[in-house]
Amino acid sequence: MYHVYSRVSRREGIFAQEGEPEALRDLLIEVKRRDGFEVLAWCLMTNHVHLLLRTGDVPLSRSIRSVQGRFAFGYNRRHGLVGPLWQSRYKAKLVGDDTYFRRLVAYIHLNPVVAGLAQRPGQYRWSGHAELVGRRRPELLDAERTLALFADDPDDARRA
Repeated sequence: MYHVYSRVSRREGIFAQEGEPEALRDLLIEVKRRDGFEVLAWCLMTNHVHLLLRTGDVPLSRSIRSVQGRFAFGYNRRHGLVGPLWQSRYKAKLVGDDTYFRRLVAYIHLNPVVAGLAQRPGQYRWSGHAELVGRRRPELLDAERTLALFADDPDDARRA
């Protein structure tokens, strides 16, 4: 499992632009299907991305390089721009234990609350929290897999 995060160059708020969060989410769904990784938590902030991923057979670097490269190409084409979109190569921290995992899920899903974009995590559209707690049909999040890492019973896991 990895905490993957990446910031847009010059901290520009591109994910506040109409259509851009959908474009990145849809690309993540496509690459996830192709490469077989699991998304255990996710959040698209205005100028950066947080993902909690469990990789499969395909190396993380291949999947994220594909997402970043294809999104940058499409974004630049849609907006008539050239040059790098991402501030740098993505960062990835190995998630080594259950305590860190649980804290990380909370951190990722509370990011919009801390930033003042929502009062509660489930209100923020570009996060997996509503998918996790059953308020929105999972599109990107592997909710059952995430919940199983909290408790055997899904209701107990949601409370946790």
